[in-house]
Amino acid sequence: MRNSFSMPFRYINSEEEGYVGGFEGAAIHGMLRAMESDFQAWVKGFVPNAAGGAADDMAAATVEPLERSFLAMDPAVALGVARMIFLGDQRPALDAVPAQCTIVGVRHDFAAPPVVAEYMERRMTKACTDVAVEIVESVGHFPQLVAPTRVVGILDGVLLRLHHKGLSIGHDGTEEGEMTVPVTTEVEIDGSIDVTM
Repeated sequence: MRNSFSMPFRYINSEEEGYVGGFEGAAIHGMLRAMESDFQAWVKGFVPNAAGGAADDMAAATVEPLERSFLAMDPAVALGVARMIFLGDQRPALDAVPAQCTIVGVRHDFAAPPVVAEYMERRMTKACTDVAVEIVESVGHFPQLVAPTRVVGILDGVLLRLHHKGLSIGHDGTEEGEMTVPVTTEVEIDGSIDVTM
């Protein structure tokens, strides 16, 4: 059983494909330029939104530590990672996920709206039969930060379903028990990241 916090495998919308990733290409390129020109200012704008802003006391309490974490990154490395994340297109990998999955998203996520989790579910059901989507009723991009109690409840439910199926997770990450469900599989990927629009 895998769990995924909803993160688009492509952030840029594609009108031709009817795909919603959360952003138009120009917005992504503008964000990357902002990161490059003033990383600290970009962090101060991005993190409060990603952490749910001041939606509640819990979200507000996460902003400062998350900002410190982002600001501790080397700006050049952060920009390279951001380019890979926001310009990449890894959607074909969704067709090769063989394990049962639970995708967790946030209802009011500016970066990965619930439609992204629904898209992931549709693509992943081609490879495996048991994909669930859980949408947390909150604001922000990180469900584990904006609604930790709800995420713990979701994870408890996943573990309970595994228990009822007679499965347990071993220390090496493999599933053990009466049933065997693959946790990982060999997927041939060419190693390239398509960052073109």
